[in-house]
Amino acid sequence: MADSLKDDPTPERKDAHDALRASEARYRRLFETAQDGILILDAHSGLIIDVNPFLIRLLDYPREDFLGKTLWDIGPFKQIQESQAAFRELQDKEYIRYENLPLETRSGGRVNVEFVSNVYGVNGKRVIQCNIRDITARKLAEESVAAQSRELARQAEELGRSRQSLEDKTRMLQRVLDSMSEGLVVADEQGKVVIWNPAADKLLGLGAANIDIQEWSHHYRLYLPDTVTPFPSDQLPLTRAIYGEASTAVMFVRNPAFAEGIFVEAYASPLKDKRGIVNGGVVAFRDVTESKRAEATLREYERVVEGLEEMILVVDRQYRYVIANRAFLNFRGMSVEQVIGQFAAEVVGQDVFAAQVKEKMDDCFGGNVVQYEMTYNFPNLGKRDLSVSYFPIEGPAGVDRIACVLRDITERRVSEEALRKSEERFSKAFCNNPLAITISTEADGRYLDVNDAFLKLLGYKRRDVIGHTAAELRFWDEPSDRMEMLRQLRDDTQVAKHQTRYRTSKGEIREAEVWAESIELDGQPCVLAITRDVTETRRLEAQFRQAQKMEAVGRLAAGVAHDFNNVMSIVMGYSDLLLGLIAPENPMSRYVSETKKAAKRAALLTQQLLAFSRKQVVFPKLLDLNDVVHNATSTLLRLVGEDIEIEFRPTTPLGSIQADPGQMEQVLMNLVVNARDAMPNGGKIIIETGEAELDEDYVSRHPGAHTGQHIVLMVSDTGCGMDENIKSQIFEPFFTTKAIGQGTGLGLSTVYGIVKQSEGYILVYSETGKGTTFKIYFPKLREKAEALVLSHEVAEPPRGAETILVVEDDKTLREITVKLLQDGGYRVVEAKDAGDALRIIAASQPEIDLLLTDVIMPDKSGAELARQAKESHPKLRSLFMSGYTGDLVGRQGVLIEEAFFLEKPFTRRSLLVKVYAALHSESARQQ
Repeated sequence: MADSLKDDPTPERKDAHDALRASEARYRRLFETAQDGILILDAHSGLIIDVNPFLIRLLDYPREDFLGKTLWDIGPFKQIQESQAAFRELQDKEYIRYENLPLETRSGGRVNVEFVSNVYGVNGKRVIQCNIRDITARKLAEESVAAQSRELARQAEELGRSRQSLEDKTRMLQRVLDSMSEGLVVADEQGKVVIWNPAADKLLGLGAANIDIQEWSHHYRLYLPDTVTPFPSDQLPLTRAIYGEASTAVMFVRNPAFAEGIFVEAYASPLKDKRGIVNGGVVAFRDVTESKRAEATLREYERVVEGLEEMILVVDRQYRYVIANRAFLNFRGMSVEQVIGQFAAEVVGQDVFAAQVKEKMDDCFGGNVVQYEMTYNFPNLGKRDLSVSYFPIEGPAGVDRIACVLRDITERRVSEEALRKSEERFSKAFCNNPLAITISTEADGRYLDVNDAFLKLLGYKRRDVIGHTAAELRFWDEPSDRMEMLRQLRDDTQVAKHQTRYRTSKGEIREAEVWAESIELDGQPCVLAITRDVTETRRLEAQFRQAQKMEAVGRLAAGVAHDFNNVMSIVMGYSDLLLGLIAPENPMSRYVSETKKAAKRAALLTQQLLAFSRKQVVFPKLLDLNDVVHNATSTLLRLVGEDIEIEFRPTTPLGSIQADPGQMEQVLMNLVVNARDAMPNGGKIIIETGEAELDEDYVSRHPGAHTGQHIVLMVSDTGCGMDENIKSQIFEPFFTTKAIGQGTGLGLSTVYGIVKQSEGYILVYSETGKGTTFKIYFPKLREKAEALVLSHEVAEPPRGAETILVVEDDKTLREITVKLLQDGGYRVVEAKDAGDALRIIAASQPEIDLLLTDVIMPDKSGAELARQAKESHPKLRSLFMSGYTGDLVGRQGVLIEEAFFLEKPFTRRSLLVKVYAALHSESARQQ
């Protein structure tokens, strides 16, 4: 064709020839400068005709390795069979496209390309054009794209006026434009669209429209990246290119073909002629929706990572920090600049890095996930325990980075240690708990675990229990008890104080209370049970109820005693007066004497009741029980017959106790009398003294006892003994096994009361037919015992002439007391209460010599009266009278000695003796 033009000298042919040469030159420049790889192949043989420089640089093969060879002959296309098959497909379909074709460069590098092939004719020959785009570096140079677009636009105008060859070149260019995945739009300086490829239609959802520039955003539904603000038309990249400014922008397009719209990234450049005058603009844009979403996701990940409490790091092959989140920076107390790009050894310290970090990182760079724990001393936080996890990150050449996750587990370590200690404490509490604890299956009652207390309770070894059922051990005396407990557990999940009886390994049946709760172990319903043996408790409760009953009886007796003693004092007082008025030979004298004797017996009963209720007036002293027994021996021998032997076995030396000597003799006599009555056919009574120490175990099993050193008094007999029923009642007032009229039933109750009043403890051992032993424990004192003073009968006291003030709220008793004193020669003044007495004392002339007052009175006690009276009359002597309780006497605030106390009921003689002694004794003067 060129030759024919050469032979044709006409100007028209010459112009066409020049135009063709210019077009070919422009195409060659486009081919040589294209930023996509281009191969031109012979459509028949598949031999490579031409290759552009971009592909040579991309694959790093020299040009001669391409020319004259087929695709399957050169290095990058190693899959020969696939290449040949693709070539045959291309020959048949004249088009083939690969979205992602892996190629290998001469240096072994990996390149992923988009491969598009078309078949078309050039100068009567069919050729194949292969467009190869490096999609790993997809962004095309803006200037290259703009230059190609200008060339293509001008070429399109020129090809419209050229001949068939130019039209072929134009079609080839159009195919190039059509094959592009990016949208390409070219406009002239007025904004009229010159080029608009199919990709632009697809991405914008609309075809080309020659509308005013200011309408582009509205027409094509273009928005800023916020997706709601219309993109300013004058700021669109193509608009700015027409105005001569290259620019890029990301826009949101409400393309109806995509439900959520798409993001496009546009690159625009101005089109200039040779003189540099702008005559249009070109814009290339591509869909970046996925990358924008990936960026948004990445930013979200970044926010998440920055917000995590865990420390997140990324380290490269050189052990340099690439990423460090805020948690790590805060823990380290460092800035981003102090960490990012720095070597790990510089940040954590060379010693720590070498000893604890480097080896673990190297293991992770080898492709392994590494987890370990370490302790690190942070500059601003001190020592913290860390959990460290390394995860390999794959790159093109293998693992080139590792992600590090550090968690502060200091508190967890503390919690774990606390949990371990708690579990250890629980284990100890379970094993060493004094209560019997078991864990058994709910279904069959098989014991999974039991503590030592349970084994001790039943008398089994551990191997005899674990793995065996309660039925096999015959634990439940009544198996139905367990079924009832399980029924309650199903209703309430907990059972408290389930009453039952269990069987020990020796077959002994004992009473128990069971606390149970439903639990689950390894998915299996189980029962956690606590068993408490209440056999002894029940016995002690019975004893306690008995003690309460006796205490109630004692309170009743004490309540009656005060008035009763007053009445008996009146009876005995008037009896004495009558005996003084009646001649001894008069029969009336005997009647009065018998009345007085009966009153004394009644008074004795009252004293016994008061002794039982611990309300008897006592004057305790430091005693040696051996002395008490020795002094009472002759009396005791008179109480028993000749067929009964009394043996005394003292322990010497013996400590002291504090008690009333008379009460101790009363205890001895009552126990001896009780022993005598238990041996109607004779026998032996043994009285022993000794010392003993009571410990906590003994006290826990004997309510009323106290720990410490004690003096023991034992009285044993060889009599008939008692069964449990009788033994449980022997200390109750008026209880007796004797026939009616043969006993009052107050002997042992009196002993009980005296022992309790002396802070002692009494215990009875007895079996039917084997005799009885009473053991009495008195607290041992360190002080030395006082010598016993034997009481002796005092002769008729001499008459007196002193003035006595009698204070008694009971009118009748006051009258008889006054009369008895007057008969004794005394001048007597009487007062009904303390207030009356104080007025008399204040106005008395002559002086009162003795104040005889009742202790318990309604308005003011006798002790308080005596204190107030002595304030104005320091020489006034006092004598107190009462038949009620030593406790109430002692609580009056003064110490009342035995010499200045007159016990009710009193006789004429006992009254006058006490009054005379109070008036004339040396201690009375010092009172």
